[in-house]
Amino acid sequence: MAKVFKGEIALFHVKKATDVVKKESQLSAMRNLNAGYMEMEKQINAIVNTYSKKFGVPLSYSCAIGNVKHEIEHYIDNEKPDFIVMGKRKPKLFNLLGDHIIPFVLKNIMDRYFLPIKKMFWN
Repeated sequence: MAKVFKGEIALFHVKKATDVVKKESQLSAMRNLNAGYMEMEKQINAIVNTYSKKFGVPLSYSCAIGNVKHEIEHYIDNEKPDFIVMGKRKPKLFNLLGDHIIPFVLKNIMDRYFLPIKKMFWN
């Protein structure tokens, strides 16, 4: 789709801090956050370079570690993308309630951008 519209793809990846930090001391937590960020950035950079060359579409990326909903909201507010494509993980066995990221984005973030369009077409 980016090739057709002469656009670019921006990849954003967020990890929960609790997935990265495994120890309790503050110093080891900071080390784990830095190491986790560097590893995540290295992996995403490899993916971006591979697909950018393969499909001939400009790709950029950014990543964050923190509260997933807050980081996604912050990214969307700053970047104001035209399209959003979100992936969904397979649910864990014991996580029956899920993380509800997609409904959060649809309810809290997308309404800010699409409310005038809804009013214009559905009055």
